[in-house]
Amino acid sequence: MATRRKPVREAGNRAICYIRVSTDKQVESGLGLGDQRTQLEAYCKLRGFEVVEFVVDDGESAGKPLAKRPGGRKVLELAKSGKVDVVVMLKLDRAFRNTKDCLNVVDDWDRLGVALHIVDFGGQSIDTQSAMGRMFLIMAAGFAEMERRLVEERTTAALAQKARSGDMRLGVHAPYGWAYEGTKLVEVEAEQKVIELVHRLREADMPLRKVCEWLTNQGYRNRAGGEFMPTQIERMMMGSVRQMHAAEVNA
Repeated sequence: MATRRKPVREAGNRAICYIRVSTDKQVESGLGLGDQRTQLEAYCKLRGFEVVEFVVDDGESAGKPLAKRPGGRKVLELAKSGKVDVVVMLKLDRAFRNTKDCLNVVDDWDRLGVALHIVDFGGQSIDTQSAMGRMFLIMAAGFAEMERRLVEERTTAALAQKARSGDMRLGVHAPYGWAYEGTKLVEVEAEQKVIELVHRLREADMPLRKVCEWLTNQGYRNRAGGEFMPTQIERMMMGSVRQMHAAEVNA
């Protein structure tokens, strides 16, 4: 007896565009909010997509899963609602830097009949509903995660070597939260309290810019006496100095 095939859903043209920036520096690199929107609008017009909504994550890192970012959650909800057919983003790293998260999300979208379009994929665009596009996505997601892990490994090795040699200096000025005593790093209590506050706010999914505003409103200032910038908050969250301090203690 012949097996009946499940009817293939006809491709629609309702699109949501996802935009993400993590720092002010991305404005200069062509990945600012305005730059991304302009390129996404042009792509959607070329493909005949009707843009339902632009979803923005401002001051969010792609290190977090898509569902852990405010804008990312909205994208997932819209895709699940059945109100859109296409998710469009400029580059893969605007949404994903974790292979598992990327492939799980795209698998879910496949089941919902939602396609992912990446506008700039090494100079060309891809559509994950095509076999070739899906293969390129899988390869790129794997390489992106490998690159991230290699950086982490190199950083950890360098920090451990510094700790073993007793040299904790990272530059002329000690990182925020710390001070130099010779070649050793010691904590600055008042600045450590700010770092702890920043961690709590970020764990509550507050964007970098909002964290800066909150600190300013609460009367906190950076070492120069000015308002904190998103790049300064991002450096606080990196945690490399904490790793170095722990390595020094355990050496």
